[in-house]
Amino acid sequence: MIRKKLIRSKEKGEKSSELGRTSSAEEIAAEEGKVNTNPTEAQKEAGNYKKGHIKIDGYDITIENPKGSVRSGVSGDGKKWETVSKSQSFIDDIDA
Repeated sequence: MIRKKLIRSKEKGEKSSELGRTSSAEEIAAEEGKVNTNPTEAQKEAGNYKKGHIKIDGYDITIENPKGSVRSGVSGDGKKWETVSKSQSFIDDIDA
């Protein structure tokens, strides 16, 4: 896994200093503030709304819903729902 990451990072032109980098608390807070916490239903479906981007141990992480944001939607049977989110993120570009 680490070898694959090194190869991919070199292919992308990343510096080796970025491989183990973790964003600071200030950087994380700033990126959480960039997230569009009120996307349209179409944006939610397509996933093409503004998200935050950080690094943890060199991995690119996308912040989809910052802690405390309200997530909402419509269930398959047409019922509206909403919940207060814990921070929801995902790891970018992972090869299985």
